[in-house]
Amino acid sequence: MIRTLNSLLLLSTLGFSMMSFAQTHDIHLVESPAKGLFHRSAWAHGYIHGYEAGFHQGNLDLHMARPIQDPHSVKEFKKSSKVYHASFGNRPEFEKGYGSGFEVGYLDGSSGRDFRAASETNRISSAMEVPKDVDPKQAEQLDVMLDAGYLQGRRTGLGDARAKTDFRATEVPCPEAAKSRANCTAYQSGFRWGYSDGYSNQRPESNTQRASK
Repeated sequence: MIRTLNSLLLLSTLGFSMMSFAQTHDIHLVESPAKGLFHRSAWAHGYIHGYEAGFHQGNLDLHMARPIQDPHSVKEFKKSSKVYHASFGNRPEFEKGYGSGFEVGYLDGSSGRDFRAASETNRISSAMEVPKDVDPKQAEQLDVMLDAGYLQGRRTGLGDARAKTDFRATEVPCPEAAKSRANCTAYQSGFRWGYSDGYSNQRPESNTQRASK
C-alpha cells in the first residue's frame, strides 16, 4: 500500500515538473509581451508557434530559390504535436491556431515580407478583454470565438485587398453565438487579426483552404 502511494506521489510530482518545464521553457509564455494572452488562449499560442515554423520554412524556400509551395503541402504544417504540451490548453484549438499561423507565416517568409506576428499578437493582447481567471471550458469557448472571428476577418480582408479597397479598421457586430462580453470581444479581436492577415497576405485562390470555407 505504501509503495503504491509512493508511486502515485512520484507520478504526480513528475507530471507537475513536466508541466512546469514546458511552461518555463516556452519563450512565449515567459518573455513575450503577449504572454498573458498565450497563457489563456491555446489558439493564440498555437498561432504564434505555427507562424514561426511557417515563416522559417518559407524563408528557407525563398533563399534557396525554390518555388513557393501550398502551405498545406509543407510537411511541417502538420507538426503542431512537436511543440504542443497538455499544459498549453485545448489541443484542437491549439492545432487550429497553429495551422492558421503556419499558412500566413509561410507566405510571409516565402514572399520576403517582415515577420509580423509578434507585433500583431501584442496588439491583440492589449485590445482583447480576456479574464485573468478562466476555467478550461470558458477558455475553449473564447478560442472558438477567436478562431471564428479570425477566419471571417481573413476572408473579408482578402476580398478587400483583391478588390483594391482601402484597409478598413471597422468594428464588427457580435455574432449570436457570443453569449458574453468576453466572447464578443474575442470574436471582434479575431476578426481584426484575421482581416490584417488576409489583407496583407495575398495568395492564389487555389491555395486557400480553411480561409475560403
